[in-house]
Amino acid sequence: MEVIAHRGHGSLPENTMKAFRKGHQVGAHRIEFDIQKSADGDYIVIHDPTLDRTTNGKGKVCDHHTADLVKLDAGQGEKLPLFTDVIDWAVTNDIALDIEVKHPHKGDEVALAQMVRGSGLREPWVMSFNGDFMDQFEREAPEIKTGVLVHERPLFDNAKRGAQIGGALGLAGMTGALLAGVSALPAIGGLLAGVVGGAALGYGLTMHNLRNRDLHRETDIIIPGKRILSPKMVDRAHDLGKEIAVYTVDDAKKGRKFIDWGVDAVISNYPERYLP
Repeated sequence: MEVIAHRGHGSLPENTMKAFRKGHQVGAHRIEFDIQKSADGDYIVIHDPTLDRTTNGKGKVCDHHTADLVKLDAGQGEKLPLFTDVIDWAVTNDIALDIEVKHPHKGDEVALAQMVRGSGLREPWVMSFNGDFMDQFEREAPEIKTGVLVHERPLFDNAKRGAQIGGALGLAGMTGALLAGVSALPAIGGLLAGVVGGAALGYGLTMHNLRNRDLHRETDIIIPGKRILSPKMVDRAHDLGKEIAVYTVDDAKKGRKFIDWGVDAVISNYPERYLP
């Protein structure tokens, strides 16, 4: 099983060379980080679509030129690395990388495949939340290991939406029952049943869709968030010949549970918690 350092190391400014060096120093098997394009079309290492949270800059990353982006302070005097900077460091030190592509554009699958293929990197992973892009990348570079990230948000958003619909239907039923002179208690029970049933239906249908859509993509690795991973999902991925990783797990007790389920990799801000 691999332990992957999430954006370097949680004790240091994320997605900076200092954090990457720390992740490597504590023994992580590979370093995970995010890339997206500058206004010039260069790949910059940063997570958010905007500069505000992690640097002293403002505005969208894609609206700024590379020369301006690399001058920004990303914390503790660290600068935003270029993707090529991280590649050079990793090749020099024989470090495996886990490259997450943010906001991919048409043609990125070709450009990135060429960069990674010709880089000399040892066993790189390329992944994204954009499953369609990852399918394209997989077809462009089948020799490079690929992964699709599965976010928890659709599950909880659809559960909330289902609860709202179920609640509205239950409220209508309760109002009609009360007007008809029926006891309030069963009417309230119907309202609660509508809320709970709607939430369960929204969650269940979304989970079914995620399992059937993402598990059957052409990518090599499935990477769900920790709140939606289950033993069944791990077994299903393995039955389909895919690896499964989980993000972002900083609680060692939960991480051990996932390891017992048979995950192939754990992504953590503090990888040392899972290392000997």
